[in-house]
Amino acid sequence: MVMSNQAILDVVGDNPDGVQTVEICRALNSSPQSLGNVLEDMIKAGEIVSFAGLWFQLPLFRNHAKTFCDALGELHAEHPEFIGHSAKEVVSRIKRKWSGKPLLRMVDWMCEQKMVEGTHDSLRLRSFKITLTPKQDAFLKRIEEELVKTPVNTPYPSDIAGVLGVPIVAIEEVLRLGVSAGRIVEPALGVYFTTSQIESIQQQLKEWRPKGSFETGEVRDFLKTTRKYASPLLDYFDEIGFTVRNEDGRVIQKL
Repeated sequence: MVMSNQAILDVVGDNPDGVQTVEICRALNSSPQSLGNVLEDMIKAGEIVSFAGLWFQLPLFRNHAKTFCDALGELHAEHPEFIGHSAKEVVSRIKRKWSGKPLLRMVDWMCEQKMVEGTHDSLRLRSFKITLTPKQDAFLKRIEEELVKTPVNTPYPSDIAGVLGVPIVAIEEVLRLGVSAGRIVEPALGVYFTTSQIESIQQQLKEWRPKGSFETGEVRDFLKTTRKYASPLLDYFDEIGFTVRNEDGRVIQKL
């Protein structure tokens, strides 16, 4: 078994473009079925990784993924006004042959590893914040003014569109840019807060329940809101580590 593992590692090698399953089978004069259990054990052991039948040694692929992220960072620096860049654009920049389903799986893996976020057609580093144009910045400020009028029960995009007299699609687009710029938080689809509102809610919760557990209903009543806002807010706080779930509900994790 050890020799089989090493033989597979030798075939996969350090090829940055990866090695197809059929190539491994041909080199070892074996069928996919006969190698299946060995490959599965090697995946579990963290020796190799497969993306839709394209194989890499896992430690080496981590380096390739870092190169991918470095190139994405360069694109961010060159185009700070773009929310994201396609995986194909990044792959072209680093001169790899990754494409099709394997590339889709690689992007999924890098998202799971929290190296990047977004979609295959619009990827960004998690640390990246878009730079708004003056026109976009001015428009976003008008939207922020509407959001902060209600500390918790913030208006929906359709409500803001009615007040400002602009199409809802324009509101949604600028809110999306605001999220990418780090000025807007969207804890649930169509629910938006400014970062200052989020910070204010966190401070209120710290003062209200610095210790001990609480349930969603209690937070709903304390903030004088509904579950439509309380539940996604608490899910967002779980995600960023401000709260943590326990058997009695949640507790504040960061003071």
